[in-house]
Amino acid sequence: MIEPIIADLFLAHQRVVEGKNAILLSPEGIALAVDTGIEPHEGTEMLAFIRAAGASDITLCITHHHGDHVLGSGAFRGLPVVAQELVVPAMRQNLPRYAKTLDLSIDEVTQSLAWPTKTYKKTATIEIGRYSVHLSPRSEEPRGGKGWR
Repeated sequence: MIEPIIADLFLAHQRVVEGKNAILLSPEGIALAVDTGIEPHEGTEMLAFIRAAGASDITLCITHHHGDHVLGSGAFRGLPVVAQELVVPAMRQNLPRYAKTLDLSIDEVTQSLAWPTKTYKKTATIEIGRYSVHLSPRSEEPRGGKGWR
């Protein structure tokens, strides 16, 4: 389910308890999806909503490597995907966990995800039409040696 929050900003619910993703749609036809849910259909629904709204310039931002943020990303393959630089190695490290969650092989999961095409170290700014979205990690260091949080 996708619901409006305020003008141009939408909340995309997902299966995970209190799991939420976001969609920013500019009147200029530019969109930013933030995370994609844990199931492939959740990302597909987000992308369908964005396209139905008329956006043709679409970017996905993956905030971190947890499955409930990346496992729905497959629908966004071939589109720009931005993430902090620690997200990519953390995603690779978690491929066995993702495979178990989706009941797929590691190779199948690797092919099913939208991998970041652009990474940033500390901060980044994405222009989404009239909006400037500033990205920065919650913390500059992985916590507990277990990857990006």
